[in-house]
Amino acid sequence: MIKGRCECGSVQYEVDGGINDFSHCHCSQCRRLHGAAFASFGGVVRNEFSYLSGEPDLTRYASSDDHIRVFCRICGSNILVELDLEPEALYLAMGHARALTIVTATLLALWFLTGLPN
Repeated sequence: MIKGRCECGSVQYEVDGGINDFSHCHCSQCRRLHGAAFASFGGVVRNEFSYLSGEPDLTRYASSDDHIRVFCRICGSNILVELDLEPEALYLAMGHARALTIVTATLLALWFLTGLPN
């Protein structure tokens, strides 16, 4: 189970399932919309996602012909992206998701392997 909320707490959601796809998008739209070098998204099955509160406070923005970005109209938090080409999936903005499994790297940093100071 994954739960999340926007910054102001109006929009809350849960996913009765897990993340099946991770991505770190660094396109110019994601950088501008998230105010960062990249945006992290987690793919979930649409029918496992539900809003717990704040659905009237959502607004949608068509950032391209096939991408709909959903965010809280009160605080501006990015909630998710809907893709026309993947109607069964939603891509959650990972910055506000809670109760996630920690993903560990499979390679150690070079300084760790060589004993160099970090």
